[in-house]
Amino acid sequence: MEYLSLSHTRASTHKLVPEVRDELLTNLRNPILTFIEDTSPGAHDTLTAACDANQYIALGIDKPEEHGSCAENLVLALKELNETAGLKGAKAIGADISVNIAPTPLHLFMNAPLHLEQADSQVSGAKGITLSVEEPQGEKRTFVRFRAERDVVVVLSACPMDIGKQNGARCMAANFMVDDVQKSENSAKSSHVKGPKKLAPKEGHDAKPSVPEKPREEGKDPTQKQKQLDTISSPPEDRPKKHTPNDHSTVSVHGTSEPTQERLRTQDEAPPAELRRQKKKPRKLQPRAPAETQ
Repeated sequence: MEYLSLSHTRASTHKLVPEVRDELLTNLRNPILTFIEDTSPGAHDTLTAACDANQYIALGIDKPEEHGSCAENLVLALKELNETAGLKGAKAIGADISVNIAPTPLHLFMNAPLHLEQADSQVSGAKGITLSVEEPQGEKRTFVRFRAERDVVVVLSACPMDIGKQNGARCMAANFMVDDVQKSENSAKSSHVKGPKKLAPKEGHDAKPSVPEKPREEGKDPTQKQKQLDTISSPPEDRPKKHTPNDHSTVSVHGTSEPTQERLRTQDEAPPAELRRQKKKPRKLQPRAPAETQ
């Protein structure tokens, strides 16, 4: 079973209390959560175990088996989850967990300061340091945020410990919210996606206005318009390389200029010299003499 292990986390962070940007590890030393926000003073506890019925017995509570505890809340939550999902036996989530065998929880907002009783330079390691439990320091509506680094099952227990200072002698409800960050990011991106821009033709040499079509004059044959336009198809290498401001040999399409294969010439323009040389006047046919008959 793999679960959040605070002892492995402390060995990695070298801290007794996790802080923002710290990764929390599992018992296999894999990242499972990342601490990303904390609006409280930062007093959290990773050292003490979850409260259970045996602790209430030690505290002299009447009917301790009927007193709620964090360990019991964990077991009941996992039982409900497994029954809903139809998981049994070794396939059940937290199959090895019981009231008396439970991982040490992360006690959020629990103020458990450490005290050094003797300011002696001869003290070895953590010898002489004691732990106490004091009233919470956080104010109302303070919160913490974690980012799940994988699929996880999180059980949150509003601690029912009503003895001692850890809850200020008044147990309160705990609230939580699960936010699908990936879904929120995708929806935010889709809301800002804009359609492709329509590129206007560029002004200048590479984008020329198209030849306007002359209006048809009244009283003329509609086929006369076709006679006024001379379409010439020629390979690009036969065209002049020098472009003048009135040259329409290139057109701009969405910002990309491409050579055209057709050129439209109006009646006002003179035909090219090559075409003039190719045109010949038709020969006048001489009338034949009538054939002689014998």
